[in-house]
Amino acid sequence: MQIDRNAISRLTALDDDKLKAVLTHIARNSGIDLSHFNVSADDMASIRRILNMATDEDIQNIMEKFNTRGHQKK
Repeated sequence: MQIDRNAISRLTALDDDKLKAVLTHIARNSGIDLSHFNVSADDMASIRRILNMATDEDIQNIMEKFNTRGHQKK
């Protein structure tokens, strides 16, 4: 999976339920279980803010971590 600035823009344009579903799916495919987290509307706003503030280097680093984690679960 590759995430770039355009993908971040599309993600942050989603409504809360859709954004949460996408992030849950990405996490699950990477071996991370988010089911124990109760994500509020304030949390979603914070996630959007963080995503919008992320640099290209931040995006690359997090994708490397998710990809590494996903390969470890197999």
